Amino acid sequence: MAARVIDLMWHGADTVEAASAEVRRSTDVALHLPASFHHAVAAHFRSPDAHSNVEAVDVNGGAELLARLCAIHGLEPLAALVPAVERAHARVRVSSPSPTVAIRCRAGAEARAS
Repeated sequence: MAARVIDLMWHGADTVEAASAEVRRSTDVALHLPASFHHAVAAHFRSPDAHSNVEAVDVNGGAELLARLCAIHGLEPLAALVPAVERAHARVRVSSPSPTVAIRCRAGAEARAS
């Protein structure tokens, strides 16, 4: 059975509240950031030893990725989402262009069920 995914457009703190509520329900979330964040996200996640100007981002991890995103001006409200993601043992994927923060809660739901 495919997991249900809630698509949310970034509107700051209001979006974080909605995303936190969905994560608490173990619902996967796709948080779509405005295209204007692409360069900042790409620069923030670029490997320090990168030898090219490739600006594609595709990183996977946990709540620590949200904590890194909070350092980008305008994304500071994401800090409030970190505790819910940690409690859910959710996985986070940051990708860009078309900057998106995907939060996958199924792993957390399975961990709580066992």
